[in-house]
Amino acid sequence: MIIAVDFDGVIVNQDRAYDDLESPLQFNPGAREALLELKAAGHLLILWSGRLSSALLVDPSLDPLVKAGKKKVNLEWWRDSSLPIHQARAKQMLDFISRYLPGVFDAIDDGAGGKPSVDLFIDDRAIRFGVGPFSVAWDYIGHVYGERVVHQS
Repeated sequence: MIIAVDFDGVIVNQDRAYDDLESPLQFNPGAREALLELKAAGHLLILWSGRLSSALLVDPSLDPLVKAGKKKVNLEWWRDSSLPIHQARAKQMLDFISRYLPGVFDAIDDGAGGKPSVDLFIDDRAIRFGVGPFSVAWDYIGHVYGERVVHQS
C-alpha cells in the first residue's frame, strides 16, 4: 500500500504553541514503532504535512481561502513575522525525520502536486467514511457540526 502520514498530532505530539521551536518534539506513543513496522512490511510511506504548504512557505495567495476572497493576507506581516516561523517549523520537521526516522519515508510531499494519490491517509484531523466501528456518515456530520436547516419543497 501507499500510505500518506501526517506529522503534527500523528507522528509527534502537538501539545505546544504553534511558534514553539524551543521545546523538543516528542513522538506520540507507538508512532515510531508502527512506522518502522509499516516500512518493514513493504509499504510505501509518504510524509504529508501542512508544514510544507506552499501557501505557508512560498506565497500566501496560494491559500484557497485567499484565492476565494474569504481570507485576507498582510504580505508585509507574512514576510516579516509569519514566514520565518513557517520556515523554521519545516526545517524542524525535516531534521526530526532525518534524525529519528532515517530511510522510513519513501517521499516527502511538498504539497505542490495537490492531494497525493494514496491508498490510506493517517491524519489526526480526518473524518473516516466507510464501514466499521470508526466510520461516520454525512447525517452524523451534519448533526454534530451543522445547524438545523428546514428544507422547503
